[in-house]
Amino acid sequence: MPEEPVLPVLPALLDVIDGIAILTINNARKRNALSLAVLAALKTHLEDIREDPGVRVVVVRSHGPAFSSGYDLSEMAGRDEEGYRSLFAAYAEVMEAIRLLPKPVIAQVQGLATAAGSELVAAATWPSRPAPPPSPLRES
Repeated sequence: MPEEPVLPVLPALLDVIDGIAILTINNARKRNALSLAVLAALKTHLEDIREDPGVRVVVVRSHGPAFSSGYDLSEMAGRDEEGYRSLFAAYAEVMEAIRLLPKPVIAQVQGLATAAGSELVAAATWPSRPAPPPSPLRES
């Protein structure tokens, strides 16, 4: 019996539904760390969104329990100065692409967002969090 092909896991996904671009970080195994592959995919998708006149708003979200743990520390070890410069330039390019996008960007934060993950939330036009539970106090 032939083996079924193993499909690669895409680092970020883009769906456009009724003018809403849904950009999903898809690195849940590493708590959605912003690896170079994730950053490259986000940058490509953001360029596509910028050029698509049918997109009116963008939602950035992620799979798994964490929104983003931030930098992928495994990619930071053992770099020389130029390696760190290029790595941080990749982060800056994505954050700047979000900030300068001429469309509203909503960060749908379902869990922890630390380091570069929190920077991504801050770059969005409207960070969104689940509503807090109702207060036991009532106005009279």
